[in-house]
Amino acid sequence: MRMIQLAVVCVAVLIAASGQAVGAMITIDFETFPGPVPAIPTTLVTTQYQPLGVLFSGAGPVIQFEPAQATSGSNILQSYPPPQSLIIDFLNPTSTVGGNLISVGESAVTLTAYAADLSTILDTQIFVNPGTGTGPGLVDPFILTGPDIWRVTMLRGSFKTILTAA
Repeated sequence: MRMIQLAVVCVAVLIAASGQAVGAMITIDFETFPGPVPAIPTTLVTTQYQPLGVLFSGAGPVIQFEPAQATSGSNILQSYPPPQSLIIDFLNPTSTVGGNLISVGESAVTLTAYAADLSTILDTQIFVNPGTGTGPGLVDPFILTGPDIWRVTMLRGSFKTILTAA
């Protein structure tokens, strides 16, 4: 079973790639694409991580240079403008998806994991306490676990969603 690690408003993706040993994990840190090819800021991210078994879609998602926000490296994956949604599809199922929400502020992020038939495996919401604002160092980790996760969606109220490495 593959495992995915993500980090949102900054999201990082840690996955076990297709064809790898059960339980193996790979980090997608948005610094490079497979190859390795440098991930250039403003690049629209869709199929670049397909060799690792992951596809991205939704509002945006683009690489942004944000060293003050990133939890590793200098790049984040940003989904903008509102309403922000980020869809992560896996070419093979995973059992764990995790990462960091960065600078959520007072909004809520809803994370939903789906089975192959797009039935909901689990929903979770992450809230940041009122008055916390946004900015460097404001990180909320998350982990989604369930059998055979094929898709994860991230929906955020009114602020941009940024993804970075955990």
